[in-house]
Amino acid sequence: MSTTIMHRLCATALASASTPLEEIHLKLVKLRDDARRAAASASARAATNAAAMESSERAVRDVARATAGRTRDALCAELARARRRAELAMEARVLETSSASARARRRADALDDLADIAECVIAFASHGREKAVRLACGGVFVDADRTAEAATLARRALECLARVDASGCDATNGGDVARIIRQSMSALEEYCDDKENALLRAFDDALAAANVDAMSTAVNALWTFNDGASVVSRYIASRAMFISHDSIEEALAVRNIVERAVITGESDSRAKTIYCAFYENIRDMLSREFRTIAGAFGDRANVVLSALVRRVAEQRVSDIIETLLSTELKTIDSLRQRLSFTSLTLSELEKTNGLIRELAKDDENIQLIMGADFFGEACTSLVDDECSCLDLAPDDDALLSASADEDRAIDVLCTNYEEAMRRCAICLDVTALDRASATLTQTILSRVLRLSKRRVNDAIVATTASSTRFDATTSIDDANTQTFQPLLRTAQCIGTWLKRAQHVTGASDAFASVRDELSRNMSTVFDAVAERAVHLIDVKLRVYQHSTDFASHDGACLAERETDACKVVMSVLDGVAALAKRALEATNADALLDEIAERFYALIFMHVCRFKYSTTGAVQLKLDLSAYVQWTCAHVKDVSILGRFKALAGRANVLVVGDESLDSLVRDLTDGSEYIHELDMLVKLRLTALPSISKAK
Repeated sequence: MSTTIMHRLCATALASASTPLEEIHLKLVKLRDDARRAAASASARAATNAAAMESSERAVRDVARATAGRTRDALCAELARARRRAELAMEARVLETSSASARARRRADALDDLADIAECVIAFASHGREKAVRLACGGVFVDADRTAEAATLARRALECLARVDASGCDATNGGDVARIIRQSMSALEEYCDDKENALLRAFDDALAAANVDAMSTAVNALWTFNDGASVVSRYIASRAMFISHDSIEEALAVRNIVERAVITGESDSRAKTIYCAFYENIRDMLSREFRTIAGAFGDRANVVLSALVRRVAEQRVSDIIETLLSTELKTIDSLRQRLSFTSLTLSELEKTNGLIRELAKDDENIQLIMGADFFGEACTSLVDDECSCLDLAPDDDALLSASADEDRAIDVLCTNYEEAMRRCAICLDVTALDRASATLTQTILSRVLRLSKRRVNDAIVATTASSTRFDATTSIDDANTQTFQPLLRTAQCIGTWLKRAQHVTGASDAFASVRDELSRNMSTVFDAVAERAVHLIDVKLRVYQHSTDFASHDGACLAERETDACKVVMSVLDGVAALAKRALEATNADALLDEIAERFYALIFMHVCRFKYSTTGAVQLKLDLSAYVQWTCAHVKDVSILGRFKALAGRANVLVVGDESLDSLVRDLTDGSEYIHELDMLVKLRLTALPSISKAK
């Protein structure tokens, strides 16, 4: 209200050449006194009404006591009702009176302020300015103990004049008004500037003498000029951390250490010790300075601390981190060193922020040195570096070298992933950390998948030469050592990688996708093992199985045991089954043996079709097939494959029965059978072959 009234009064006064400023001031003083008298009158009326009510209550009570019996009870009830009505009326009256009194007091205070502002404007606009200023407003402008009050009054007067000037009243009254306004404003501004500079010099002297009381006095006065901006700036600019030669040299040395470490990629514990000491010195400085700040600035200490922290971030920390992020990365070791120093930086910043919160007593508005301010929104540069390092270090050749431990690759990747997550957790909020976690998870899973594919391809290529050298003399031990064990170790390794990756990253859509890919990689290994196992069996069957094993017509020499070829085949199958169960988990071993059995069935049927069978030879074949069925029952979980082996052993009876029973057996075996073609082929293998079953039907 005061500014609006002053604007109107000043504009009116300046618009009239016949109205002196002294007359305006006298009118304002009269208005102020009238308002104060009105407030006093309202308060007196309220007190009189309250006393009258109290007197009435006493009179009614006296009458009630003088009245007996039922009349007294009735009067008491009436008294209660009357008292309640009186209370309500008085509350309304008091509220109205209090509101009027409060308005009158506010108006009186506002007019009092306006009178002071008008007196200030008059003093600074007069020709005898020095004497007028000295006498104005009770001598406030020359009283050293009232400097803050004088500065506040001068600033308010300047604001009022600025509004009057902005109203453009000089457009109707020539240039005299504008000239008077400019003179008064110039004098006030000069006074404020002189007073502010004098107070700043007093503050500097008190600071140099470590006189906290004198500093506090100067601060209180200076805070009225520009909310303390000048004194805070002066204080911070004088700190040794920002101007001393030793501090500048320290910062330069740390920058050189960081640059050299990143360029060379060499890990140097001494360099990191110096780097951490740099931040420790910052924390020591903040602790020392805050003791001075708290004494000199009082309840404004946190404002100054925030400004000091901003200056530390801009002048001390920013240059170091800029060097860290801008230095060229020449090798993967350079990237590792940048990540190492990034981790140190985030850790040291967190320690520093902890100290700042402690000094500020957990003020929510206190300025902190946030890692995101240097490493990008959500620390994107940090996350990008972490992903690059996770994807490239150590390189694939080192992880998959022949001398490396089987689980070393996944151990290194999981350790690097967990360390990357810990570094990100230091400076990221929950939302940003979730995004970073998803990015890092995708990176490690993609690398696990890439390494597994390479491991599979390497294993298959490495064992191809040995499997092509399979011959009749190749023992199962040699085959296991040279071919099957390397492949099964690869499958075992992929299974281990899959478990470890799930353990460190958790179940997610990304993991589900990679799991499916790894399962396909494992299937590729199983296909290679099954293919080579069946190839070894085929090689041995071709050498050890002879047509004479099944073409004998000597009924007196019925076979009592399997052929030598069957025994060789069984040794291969048993050896591979034992190795699979040792090397793989039960589920994976079962999957591999099912694959071997399915391929073996195709091979054994093809092998059966290579020969012609006499009745005695057919009995020998059934002995061999029974051995294969037993192996299948012992090691194969897929019931459909097991059923095919049993069905083949049953269909082999067409080679055993006599001609007179063949038709009946064929009808029984073909009824509802889906293997009519196989049965037709078996019938043709009799040494006395019948026409095709399909033609006979």
